[in-house]
Amino acid sequence: MTDTNLYRDADFTCGEEPESYLLPDEVAKAVAYVLDQREGMVVPEITLRPQLHRIARNLGKYESNNRTDTAAL
Repeated sequence: MTDTNLYRDADFTCGEEPESYLLPDEVAKAVAYVLDQREGMVVPEITLRPQLHRIARNLGKYESNNRTDTAAL
């Protein structure tokens, strides 16, 4: 889970705790690490994940939907 707009249309979002999401800069640093290795070195797999697995309901999505429904009435 990354703290970006990637999930903006999803029913969920990142948890509030900093340990429940990754920052874009952290993902970029991991990619740079892999790309900066000498030729001939293979990185077969890299796993990035936050320490905690927590998600929250995307309240912004529900609030905007409720406003639209109310305005339509």
